[in-house]
Parts: sequence; C-alpha cells; structure tokens
Amino acid sequence: DSALENLLLTQGWSRFKADNTQQNAQSLLRFAPEREGHIITGKVTDKISGLPTKNIRVYASVPGKYYRFASAVSDDGGNVFFDIKDAYGSGELVVQTSKEDSIYRVEINDPFSNEASSFKPSPFYFTQDKLSQLSQHNLAMQVQNAYTINQLNTFISPALDSNAFYGPPDVKYFLDDYTRFNTMEEVLREYIHEIGVRNRQGNYSLTTIDPRNHNVLENDPLVLVDGVPILDMNKLIAYNPLKIKKAEVVTRKYYLNSLRAGGILSYATYKGDLDGFQFDPGTVELSYDGL
Repeated sequence: DSALENLLLTQGWSRFKADNTQQNAQSLLRFAPEREGHIITGKVTDKISGLPTKNIRVYASVPGKYYRFASAVSDDGGNVFFDIKDAYGSGELVVQTSKEDSIYRVEINDPFSNEASSFKPSPFYFTQDKLSQLSQHNLAMQVQNAYTINQLNTFISPALDSNAFYGPPDVKYFLDDYTRFNTMEEVLREYIHEIGVRNRQGNYSLTTIDPRNHNVLENDPLVLVDGVPILDMNKLIAYNPLKIKKAEVVTRKYYLNSLRAGGILSYATYKGDLDGFQFDPGTVELSYDGL
C-alpha cells in the first residue's frame, strides 16, 4: 500500500482541465448503460407557458399481453426517466400524467442518437498472398451452408418475464368462468368482492377491500387495462366487460418508487391491445422502438 501511494504521488495526474473533463462526461453520459432494461426519457412542460414543470407524476406503459409499466416524477428540469424491463422490439408506448384533465405536455425523447460516430476505420487493404486463405474460408462457408443451414437460421428470443410488475396477484378472475354481465359495474358488484364501487352523482370511484383486516385501504387503487393506468373511473365503468378476459386484484398497499396505491386492479383484454379503449385527450400514444 505504501509503495502504491508513493507511485500515485509521483506518477499520478498533476493537472487537468475541468472544462474538457465536464464536456467528456456529458458526452459519455448522454445515453446511460441499459443493464437491467430499456431507459425511456422525456420532459414535462406546461402547455400554456411551455416551461419545464417539476414534481409531476407521469405513467409510461408498453401495452400488450405481457405489458410493461413504470411511473416517475419530473425533476427540476421537467425530466422524467423510466426504467422499463424487457421492452424489446417495436411496440406502442402510452404516456400520461396523473390527472385526466392535465394542463401538462409530455414529450418522449428519441432513444437513438442523431449524431454519427467519430470513429474512422482504417483503410482496407487486400494482398494477393491472402487469396488462398480467402478461398478456403469461402469453401468452408459453402459446406457449412449446405449441411447446417437450418441451424444457422435459428434465432432465440430473449427470455421475457411473463409476470406483472406486482408479482402474483392475491385474487385472479377469468371472466368466462362466471356469468357474463353487460356492464362493468355489475361485474364488480356481483363477484369481484375485493373492489368496492361508489357512485356519487354520476361519478364513479373504486376502493380496495383488504380481506385480512376487513377494512378499506386508504389510497385509491391503481387501475390498469393491459398495463395502461385508467384515471377516469367513469370510462372504466362504461367499457364493455365482454372485451375483458381476466381481472387480477392486489388487496394490499403497493409501493412503486414514490407511487403509493391502495391495491391494484388489473384488467387484461383477450389480445392485450386495449381493444378500443378511449383515452383522455392529453394521453400520448406513439410507436416506440425498444431494445
């Protein structure tokens, strides 16, 4: 240790330029390493002033049969970051703020750099003495294609986690196993007893009932359809229940980062494509390329 300390004192950096170091750090950290999943970034601004807005909760969903969901709060610069696990290939991204009548705009950044790499490959030189080696490689490739072409064209998809972000639910209902009702309110009242329905002057709200303690959870439940949060319960009640394949309920308090939910009610359509559900005007729906 003493020898290493002396070496660093005599041979270590004696000076550096802070400006260059900061510039290099910014260029390196523009796209963070995606070790656990795909990182989606965006910015929240005020629709009227156009200025960045902080402390605004934003939801991001990749709907599908195995949907992905994340939530984040904007920082002082209005920036939001979502770490989405197993978001592979092209798909749809649905982004919305926590209020259905939001005055905020959410813009999602392009996940790809628009700058060309500064790397310049060395010139390619081919000499006559490599002809024999090239011919051998060419012949070997033809033999390989003749005998193992099927194995060469086999691709393995990444192993996707089929569980929802909340893990195994406390209760699961396959609606085809029960009497089919014409309204979502009837479905909830007749056999999804873990969810309470309230109607106050035509405005619906839901609550989660904890069967272990026989009480109602304090916060509103997080309600999802194919992984997309539903903020207006009137739209949920008006949705056709015949399009729903199953419903999963988490009857416990659930915390996702700073998001606190009084349980979770997650609906799944037959194809995982939202099947015509109409979102609020402020909802952002766009095609997005993942990993």
